[in-house]
Amino acid sequence: MLICEFTLSDARELTSQWDFIVKSIVRVKNRLRSDLILLGYSDSLSRKNLSEVLEGGDNIILSEVKFLLDELERLEARKREVEKRLEDVVPRDSLIFTIPGIGKTLGLIILGLGDVRRFDDKRKFVAYCGLDPVVEWGECCVARCLKEG
Repeated sequence: MLICEFTLSDARELTSQWDFIVKSIVRVKNRLRSDLILLGYSDSLSRKNLSEVLEGGDNIILSEVKFLLDELERLEARKREVEKRLEDVVPRDSLIFTIPGIGKTLGLIILGLGDVRRFDDKRKFVAYCGLDPVVEWGECCVARCLKEG
């Protein structure tokens, strides 16, 4: 079943929103981990660790942790909302979902791309989808790694 052009543009917009939200979630989690370390806790975002942190005294870093937890909850809710809207836009019987290893999120991202022939090679396509792992070290260095094979 083909997706009409109107639905395809909707899927593209929703996938763009989804991508932005996911990147925002990663930034918030990284900031939370940094704050936990500053407070002298492990960088684990487990419920146990977070509840211990929230029981601590009141200071600026703890206030930021509370703010970031609220923000994370808001972003996660928005992500679920966008994923639900994507499911409504893309037909469940689309051929993309018959490919082994393609789940609903990746399938929807791929469908939102439109014509994949615009990518010169698989590396560019994988990088665009955000499927190549990011390795960060220091404040200035970021590398993307795509394993050959």
